[in-house]
Amino acid sequence: MARSDLTGKVQTVLGLIQPEELGITLPHEHLICDGTTWYIEPAEASERRIARHPVNIEILWWLRYHPFQNQLLISHDNWTKSSLCRYGGWGYGH
Repeated sequence: MARSDLTGKVQTVLGLIQPEELGITLPHEHLICDGTTWYIEPAEASERRIARHPVNIEILWWLRYHPFQNQLLISHDNWTKSSLCRYGGWGYGH
C-alpha cells in the first residue's frame, strides 16, 4: 500500500477507515514498558559509565548502537509515577 493511500485515514484493528466513521473513541496509553530484562552490562568501564549516565544528546550516538544498555532509559518507574500523579492532578483517571 502506498503512503498516499494512508493519508487522511485512521488505522484501526479492523483496518483503515475514514475519520468520520470513527465515532466516540477512548484512547489509552501503555505507561510502562519494562526493558530491564534486556539490559546487558557493558564489559568496558567507559561504557559502564555511559550505561548509567542520564539520557541526553551527548550520549545519543552510543544509545543508537546500544539501545538496551542504558539503565535509566529502560527503567521508567520514577518517570511513570510522577507522570501519573500529574495526570491525576489534572482531574483525569477519577
